Amino acid sequence: MNNDQIVVMRSHETALSQWKTWMQLAAFLTAILLLLTISFWTVYRSEQALNANVTAKLQTVSRIENEAVRQWLNSEVQLLSLLASDSQLAKSMTSASAADASNHVQLESRLQEISRQLQNKTCLLMTTGGKVVASSGDSWLLHRVRSLESQFCESFVSGETKISSLPHGADVDDAQVPYGLVITAPIAHPEQGIVGFLGIGYDLRDELTRVLRSSRSGASIETLAVTPSGFLVSQSRFESAQERLEFVDRHGLESHQTVSGFATIDLVGQADHRGVDTVFASCRIPKLGLALVTKMDLSEATAPITQIRRFVWTLFGFIVLTTLTTLFYRWYVFTLRINAKRQELERKRLGAYELENKLGEGGMGVVYRAKHALMRRPTAIKILPPERSSPIAIERFEREVQFTSQLKHPNTISIYDYGRTQHGLFYYAMELLDGMNLEQLVRREEGLPDGRVQHVLLNACQSLGEAHSLGLIHRDIKPANIMLCDRGGAFDTVKVLDFGMVRERSSDAVEFGSGLSGTPIYMAPECFADPASIDASVDIFAIGAVGYFLLTGKPLLDASDLNELLQFHQSDLREIATRNIRQFAAESGRPISEELIELVACCVATQKEDRPASVEAVIEQLTLCQPSVVWDRTQAQRWWNSLNNETNFDTNTSPTSNDDSPWSLNTTQIFEPTATVKPNDKQHRLRECETIEISI
Repeated sequence: MNNDQIVVMRSHETALSQWKTWMQLAAFLTAILLLLTISFWTVYRSEQALNANVTAKLQTVSRIENEAVRQWLNSEVQLLSLLASDSQLAKSMTSASAADASNHVQLESRLQEISRQLQNKTCLLMTTGGKVVASSGDSWLLHRVRSLESQFCESFVSGETKISSLPHGADVDDAQVPYGLVITAPIAHPEQGIVGFLGIGYDLRDELTRVLRSSRSGASIETLAVTPSGFLVSQSRFESAQERLEFVDRHGLESHQTVSGFATIDLVGQADHRGVDTVFASCRIPKLGLALVTKMDLSEATAPITQIRRFVWTLFGFIVLTTLTTLFYRWYVFTLRINAKRQELERKRLGAYELENKLGEGGMGVVYRAKHALMRRPTAIKILPPERSSPIAIERFEREVQFTSQLKHPNTISIYDYGRTQHGLFYYAMELLDGMNLEQLVRREEGLPDGRVQHVLLNACQSLGEAHSLGLIHRDIKPANIMLCDRGGAFDTVKVLDFGMVRERSSDAVEFGSGLSGTPIYMAPECFADPASIDASVDIFAIGAVGYFLLTGKPLLDASDLNELLQFHQSDLREIATRNIRQFAAESGRPISEELIELVACCVATQKEDRPASVEAVIEQLTLCQPSVVWDRTQAQRWWNSLNNETNFDTNTSPTSNDDSPWSLNTTQIFEPTATVKPNDKQHRLRECETIEISI
């Protein structure tokens, strides 16, 4: 046999290993996705919390400054009311109203004293007729006195202090006083009533800048007083050539005033008078006709969330990098182990055994001719290849050794040793068989005489009898797993091989290797219909199928695909086997014992209740058969001598399949332990089954 032409089927362990690899990759990607989701959620929630914190901070500062302006304004009103209630001032104003010019000097002196008390603010005294009788301080208020007539009239009628803001026009130096405030209080005489007015003018740039200075916390927070169009009234803490907040006009503080007093809160970022993006909250001061804008640089507002983002994404990157490094390390270590195992094979030494040449290869292992280093005894070494050393494969490999080593019958292959090398390469040593398996034999002989078939089946059943007595089911009896050998003159010695699919009769149906396993064309119908119900009867069916193959040279279930195979299971296999064997005997001219025909047909009955009850019953019936062609030691010796003159068989190998496809019905299959296979399953299901060849 040409070992280089052996087709190594894709094993169930390889598929399981790939499945585990994909599952690990899926778990890794799921973990990354979950971690990424948590990171995004953490950043999002942090942003919400920090934005709420910034909003609360801006609102708080704005409320505080609004209250500070209100308190300042009230204090100035109270002070002016107190000054206007001076009785001496009222007497002087009475004289001034009567055009008594002698009191003008006295009024000027009194007004200058009031101006000094008010830190040199602009002050003036007016009669009820609107005539200015005295003034002190800056003269800007005198240019705007006519605009105060309505305010004076209101103060005259109500007798209360009035407040009026004075935006300046072109006739006033805007650079000097961009925005003014006038508070007027009536001067009342006890007998004559209101005799005039005391007015005080305030430069709001200086006054509001002083009042709002307390809000300047942090690196950029400040509160500015602005006009509805956005021009700065108070002075900013930052110098800038521009004196206007354009976003105030865009947001329309006049028309969007809310009940809470906050017209706008913006956390997106708007360019201020410096061109720097800022976040802000604004509120109005109706008495002044102004708005207060509390703003903070966007960079300062977002600094905490920027730090959180950096931390979260750095941590995320570190975890991903650590995971990738771990995976790479595991892959690297795995590669080193595989290479170490391969190098160990290349050195041709496994423990106490020296490897010689490769004998064969299958899905579950590679077989080498070897010899013990000390005893020099020829042996066959079966090795689990490094690339197939998955946990399931190792378990099955060990299982094969453990079960086979329990069997002592001479028709069962003997296990000498089992071991594991320093680098984790699993192997076991078994007797070296000189001969050929039944599949090779039938290809050579094109059918065997019934006496020789009786001899082969009897010895194979005796091997199975010991296994069944120990509660073990082989599950993969087929021509390729039964060998004929020349054992030191014991010609046609039968050896049953490959207990890799063996299962204890009491074990669960889906335990180890799944509930549906074996070589399809040698599997009993119940294996497909109800894998959980299989028992020793499946080995009896396989023995009958092997007998049919030996007699006719063709498989009983000669199907090209699984659908056709399942159709066979719906037929009366006992009747088909009987008819076909008799037809073959008639056409070939080779007589076949009727007892043997009946026994083989009975073993392959569709219903397991119609088969022999046990292997012992098969052995008893085989013993009673009277073959048409007797096969004795002399005939066996003659046949082996002629064979040895042609070639020297030295096997323990797998058969070479004529099917070059990646899936064949005459190779050992391990199906996924899913639903029961139905007769109407299509051919493509065949391709979906994971396969393994273990005929070593």
